[in-house]
Amino acid sequence: MNIHIRITIIFFVLFLGACSSARKYEDIIEDVLSTYQQDEITLYVNSWVPFDASDEFEINDDLKSQSERDQVFCMNEYRGQKFEDEAASVLFFMQCMNKRGWRLDTEMIIIISH
Repeated sequence: MNIHIRITIIFFVLFLGACSSARKYEDIIEDVLSTYQQDEITLYVNSWVPFDASDEFEINDDLKSQSERDQVFCMNEYRGQKFEDEAASVLFFMQCMNKRGWRLDTEMIIIISH
């Protein structure tokens, strides 16, 4: 009886996993960390800057290229794997980028028209 209950629970957990709305790691990262517009006047621009960068920091071409290479590296760590928890996949990506010396910088731009 005990074995039957365990097998049923395992089957149920596997069934729930198969029916979940899991998404691919790379799709989640691209959606969550891309530039986006919240409403008609607010735009958020995400970029990766070195840990020690000041608020006035402007990235040069060499650092931008290194950032892009590191993003590709971190994207490839879990590429193709499916995640039910989007927060976990973002956390893994951000940890990878942090280990490589980068932090996420989000700039909010207010659009004002005449």
